Amino acid sequence: MSSNYSEDALVEKPALDLLASLGWKTVSAFEESFGPDGTLGRDSQREVILVHRLRDALLALNPGVPHDQREAALHDVARDRSLMDRVRANREIYTLLREGFAADWRDERGTVQSGRVRYIDWHRSEENDWLAGLSAHGGAKGSSVAS
Repeated sequence: MSSNYSEDALVEKPALDLLASLGWKTVSAFEESFGPDGTLGRDSQREVILVHRLRDALLALNPGVPHDQREAALHDVARDRSLMDRVRANREIYTLLREGFAADWRDERGTVQSGRVRYIDWHRSEENDWLAGLSAHGGAKGSSVAS
């Protein structure tokens, strides 16, 4: 079969082109290099969440939330759900992304504050860090993940 009829030509490339036209950053990770200066900044294929980018996004979206609460939100969304029922795991992630992570902390006066650590700004899309990766692999050996 001709390469004009490949999954890359018919699905992946047009999808990346569309996302790029909507303002997303796109990256080809087909021959990904690893490490802090690598293609996606991952240490290995097993990392499916780009922690450094998520940490930066959590700070940008939640500047008034203390570091420890943003870190708790990061760990909650990134925790291993591989042994969970897939529907339940998906529902948990969906709820976190939609509603945010419930957090409590003490402000500088010692008053307890409650809030939600947001992963996505649903009202101002341009405030988000959108990234789409082509042929990135992660998780179980040989499985592909979207970034």
